[in-house]
Amino acid sequence: MPTLDSENEIRQNKSGQPFVRISRDGRLLPEVLDMLDLIAKHKLILSTGHSSPEEILLLTREAKKRGIEKVLATNPMYWAIGMRVEQMAEAAQLGAYIEFTYFSVGKPEATVTMEDYANAIKVIGPKHCILSSCSGQGWMPIHTFAWQELFRGLQKNGLTNQELDLMAKTNPACLDSNERV
Repeated sequence: MPTLDSENEIRQNKSGQPFVRISRDGRLLPEVLDMLDLIAKHKLILSTGHSSPEEILLLTREAKKRGIEKVLATNPMYWAIGMRVEQMAEAAQLGAYIEFTYFSVGKPEATVTMEDYANAIKVIGPKHCILSSCSGQGWMPIHTFAWQELFRGLQKNGLTNQELDLMAKTNPACLDSNERV
């Protein structure tokens, strides 16, 4: 699904730019349903992009109905998404992996803390979570720094090396295979 051009993000940042809409009146658009059918048919991964929390849940529910086995709730604590922990837990129970990226806690104006991440992961359960550096853009730190800071911050807030391995290695590998932990 769309990220920086999503209706949700454009409305949040009030830029007035054109946007990509995926739902109207609480229902996914027909073209989105067609896309979900293609994702199911080709056994692809549905990434929810920068959709609103309500849209993420709509997408996850519909994905399950249509036989999509791999769903990634993309960076739901990102400022423009702002998914509540209860909503993330619901998406996880529907089968989505919940992504936690260094970007949202590592940028200078971050509104989310490592403690927020750790608390959310503990509620959702590490078996439903994926960690990502979200580095690679010219203005972000290199991957190794982002990973080191993300791991250090989560450990400092009570997550174990085994849980970090699960979220950084095992769970992402499950997205690329037919297995789930």
